[in-house]
Amino acid sequence: MTKKPIRVQGLLRNFRPCTHGFAVAEFAIVIPAIIMIAVISLWLLSLCIRQVQLETAAGSIARELSRHNSNPEVINQLTPAETKLHTKFDGEFVVAELQATEQFPFRLFPLRIDLHACSRAIQESS
Repeated sequence: MTKKPIRVQGLLRNFRPCTHGFAVAEFAIVIPAIIMIAVISLWLLSLCIRQVQLETAAGSIARELSRHNSNPEVINQLTPAETKLHTKFDGEFVVAELQATEQFPFRLFPLRIDLHACSRAIQESS
């Protein structure tokens, strides 16, 4: 009784691995990650723009107050929306401080960023 060897190569030759659907699965994982990275990048860019707005507004408000122009309409027009304004008259200096809070775009992560801008100006004599 001689046994014939099993031809494994012949069996594996007919076996073809299933490669259908891998691209769809990779696409389903990669696209949300790319969208999340894009949203976070745009949010960081908006933070930078908001900080520049606060710095510009603080300088303008300090300049207006140093010229003894404390008209509330002008000050409110220079102050960006959703911003807290604190002013101090410290001797010969006028200090304008602006504070704003920004929320992270995803509600899943309760992240708050506090932005702060401060500007000083010498009071002009009238």
